[in-house]
Amino acid sequence: MPDTVQQIGSELGFVENPVAGQSLQDPFPNTNLMSMPYRRLAETRQAALSGKNAIALTWNDVLYAHRMVYTKVNQLGSRLPTNLLFAYSPGAKLAYTTAMGGVTGTTDTDVTGKTFTQAQGQIIDGVRIQVANGVSTAPLATGQTDNQVWLMLAHGEPAVAAASIMYARRTDANNWIRFFRQSATNVRIEKDVASATTTERDITIPTTEPISGSAYAIRINGTICQVFVNGTLYDQFTLSAGAQGLTGLQVGFDTTAAARAGMGELEVWSTAAPV
Repeated sequence: MPDTVQQIGSELGFVENPVAGQSLQDPFPNTNLMSMPYRRLAETRQAALSGKNAIALTWNDVLYAHRMVYTKVNQLGSRLPTNLLFAYSPGAKLAYTTAMGGVTGTTDTDVTGKTFTQAQGQIIDGVRIQVANGVSTAPLATGQTDNQVWLMLAHGEPAVAAASIMYARRTDANNWIRFFRQSATNVRIEKDVASATTTERDITIPTTEPISGSAYAIRINGTICQVFVNGTLYDQFTLSAGAQGLTGLQVGFDTTAAARAGMGELEVWSTAAPV
């Protein structure tokens, strides 16, 4: 029999230089998945998809959840979850296509293959930082505006003025819903209906929820909106008539202030389709 060599993987279960048929190379070489921000992301995803507070996850759960969403499908030899509508990871883009600190172009693709137009940005240590003003947007499919979860992991300086923003049900610059950390103790949901921007809801959260490295999600089912931060359901309310009437098919994100805030992972899930 031919000689064989067993390669020992890292704590993330990858080896440095795999050959065909062996373990995968780490697709997140600049991302520490065994850190609290990625635990918060996994627990917020779990909570928002279930519509209730998260249960405690093991670190294996956290690692598996991240690979399930962001490792290239053709390398895994499997498929993405069928209810995943959009997912963008700066860490994965850095591993596959982008040089450290490289400025991305005016278009990019998410893990599901959707093309989005973007304000140019650079990716450093698995976080995307805007270097040009503007909102980056990608289209969802027709009918994908209800029974959904919008989720983001935000990295930033302590100043909340540079907070990351995620858009939902966006038609254009004058019609959208968005959510962001407005202050140390507040998450704000805003809507813009025909160029009239108003506060839809202010949600009080404790200062123990960090500004940098926290995960945020909203879940909309019919007229009901739920708001989650770091795996905890903080609010549930009925959307205003104006917010209910928004049916745009774009998902978007904006970090508003170059070099002050970074955007981590962004996801949109259907709560209606089977996994």
